Amino acid sequence: MKALLTGFALLLFASTATAADGVSRGGWYIGIGGGQSSLRDSCTFAASLSPPAVCDDESVAAKILLGKHLYKYASLELSYIDAGEAKLAQTAAPTGTLEVNPRLLTLYLNFDLPIAVGGRLGLIGKLGMTYYDTKYNRTGSFLIGVPDSDDGITSALGAGVSWRGWKHASLRAEWEHFNDVSIDNGDVDLATISLLFHF
Repeated sequence: MKALLTGFALLLFASTATAADGVSRGGWYIGIGGGQSSLRDSCTFAASLSPPAVCDDESVAAKILLGKHLYKYASLELSYIDAGEAKLAQTAAPTGTLEVNPRLLTLYLNFDLPIAVGGRLGLIGKLGMTYYDTKYNRTGSFLIGVPDSDDGITSALGAGVSWRGWKHASLRAEWEHFNDVSIDNGDVDLATISLLFHF
């Protein structure tokens, strides 16, 4: 995560020096991003077992997105996210491991409001619905009653900052929250940095 933040700072510095005179705020955009996911409710569930299971709830996440501006500062945005995985392990009988891997297809209403630096720095707020498909990969007989997968529709929200350093490109740093997409109706948090192209 430290490396991602360092890279974001370097790109921000470079874009300040080379920014175009205009800032595009219309049409379509696509983007790609990555960062860290936290499936912390998975570890709450692991701790509630008897005996408690060992748990690692942080992982690398990746996403791609497509958006269409409805208005100067509002857009509809579709994103696909591989939220990484939580790993639960049990050394006492019944032994084994369980990996929890949510994949999320989210439709957001996204707002990006300029606040400073000639409209280049903005605040992001987003609200939407998510279709989730969560895979459970098991070894041994640990949690044998958990199905191989689970899916459904739930809510999502997010917030962050954007930087329009170029006329047709921008950077985002975002936090997103997804309800009931992990084991035992657990939530997932996601922190990412994304590069967007506007056209």
